[in-house]
Amino acid sequence: MLNKNQVRGLIIYPLGDLIAQLILGEVNFYRTGIFAIVGCFIYSFEIGKWFGYLEKKIKNPFLKNWLSGVVF
Repeated sequence: MLNKNQVRGLIIYPLGDLIAQLILGEVNFYRTGIFAIVGCFIYSFEIGKWFGYLEKKIKNPFLKNWLSGVVF
């Protein structure tokens, strides 16, 4: 079973690359699948630490609520 950070990595990491591919006009679903696997099993370890760090550093309540709504 995947934990919450792995699901986030499965979605966030390849989505960012897919947006870049759409901007360039060269969509490769094999590449997107690889990014999803990497996001799920490697990038997911960074997610909790990075967003925990951001939560501690951001003092503006509006920005904190906006970021939590976009990411989570």
